[in-house]
Amino acid sequence: MAKAATGTPVAEALSLVRMTEFADRPIAALSGGQQLRVAVARALVVGPDLLLLDEPFSALDRKLRETMPVELKSLLLDRGDFLYDSDVYDDDIPRMAGDHVLLPYAFDTNDMRFSPGGGFVQAADFSTYVTGAFDRLYAEGARAARMMSIGLHLRLIGRPGRIAGLEDVLAHIARHEDVWIAPRRDIAACWAAAHGGIALEMIADSLDGIDAVVIAAFGDPSLAGARELFDVPIVGMADAAVMPAAMLGERFSIVTFSPVMTRWYTDCVHDTGLAARFTGVRAPEAHGGNGANAAQDMRGDLIALARRAVAEDGADVVILGGAPLAGLAPEIDAEIPAIVIDPIAAAVAQAITLSSLSSLSSLKARFEGRACKPIAKASVGLSTALTHVIARETAQ
Repeated sequence: MAKAATGTPVAEALSLVRMTEFADRPIAALSGGQQLRVAVARALVVGPDLLLLDEPFSALDRKLRETMPVELKSLLLDRGDFLYDSDVYDDDIPRMAGDHVLLPYAFDTNDMRFSPGGGFVQAADFSTYVTGAFDRLYAEGARAARMMSIGLHLRLIGRPGRIAGLEDVLAHIARHEDVWIAPRRDIAACWAAAHGGIALEMIADSLDGIDAVVIAAFGDPSLAGARELFDVPIVGMADAAVMPAAMLGERFSIVTFSPVMTRWYTDCVHDTGLAARFTGVRAPEAHGGNGANAAQDMRGDLIALARRAVAEDGADVVILGGAPLAGLAPEIDAEIPAIVIDPIAAAVAQAITLSSLSSLSSLKARFEGRACKPIAKASVGLSTALTHVIARETAQ
């Protein structure tokens, strides 16, 4: 990034960690907690796909060790660019904090116990303990969903005398039905898509008199769950953009304003089954500041990225990824030698089309009669309206 362009991102990163007033102070003049905040800001300013904090609070005094994890959790939630975090130590299933996934992490089913005094000495110690934990959770899973976190580190479980323990665990699990073995990122993405509470609650609160719903977030959070629950057409803006892109051209690309969502957008395309015709995501090298103003602030950059997608990737259709770019396509399409799709416009058009496929009363009856709808069940911790929908107590 050019030095002249660093001012705004740096100021925003310092504001995010509440360090604006110390911007001109030398790092050596800051306290331990302040230096940690600066370190986090430095990590975030480049818009990383992954942020790894390896025991970041271990060198701080007791008071800071108690307060900084709370501050960091608030930072993750406020920023909103992170799909999940695993700073949750229990044996529960994942849960949502807004649209952020809290993914539990366990210390006992963990190869860290091969460390001195940890309790595991031989490969059999690991396999016996972990398969025992699995058997218990699998039995409980007959009544309700369960998740087991297995902590693995190549430097530990990867040793020749220990890897057989992991192989035994995987072989044991493979003999059981209805078990999904997946990395944390895949679990979090699945959980967010199916259980993102905010979108579901907003739909439930607004059902009266609506004919269709558009989820105006390019990652299509809660799309699958919403389609199961509600008796109206539900359209996700990513889904609505990718499908016509495949009909309008042979190869399509997504151009967006921040690199932090690149992987999630790629996953959205894979979910549609059209990955073979996808040329990839084009985005700036670093997070470009206030996403809400991206359509105007980054107009030139987005045009340049779209042209590169056409010239270098072979795309003949370009999707402008992200709700903040709504309305930009007709303003810049003359400057891009390809078809440009506005996902919001595409989603609204599809919602109108789907709601008018037949008379609304007939369409509603077809939705209500679907065999794939989830069974009615009680729930806690949700809005009243969504609780009634899940319990099938509300006429939609």
